[in-house]
Amino acid sequence: MKIFNRRGSALMQVMVMGSIIAAIIIMLMRFAIGRTSNMLKTKRMISSKAYAEGCIAQYNAIAVERALDGVPPLLDSNNVETFTCTIDGVTTEIGIKWGSTTTGLGNIEFLIDTTQLD
Repeated sequence: MKIFNRRGSALMQVMVMGSIIAAIIIMLMRFAIGRTSNMLKTKRMISSKAYAEGCIAQYNAIAVERALDGVPPLLDSNNVETFTCTIDGVTTEIGIKWGSTTTGLGNIEFLIDTTQLD
């Protein structure tokens, strides 16, 4: 009496090994794609931060010149001053929110939209 079928056993072994190899390949591909996407996200974040810091430096240079000339910040009704920043041919409107309208002192918040760099 024959209990063991060799063709079925070989087919089962091929299917199991194929599944294991496919799982390993999928894990390697997920690792490679995840690493690439994390690197691109980090690159975008660093370039956005560098762009924002460049805009802040441009604004600070102009603000110092105006302060030395005695010109106050040009604020709207929401204590926000609008400034156009141009770095490497990319122009962005930024808003500078001042903490106090009377003295110009207090917390200063830079409202910069750097999503266009993505």
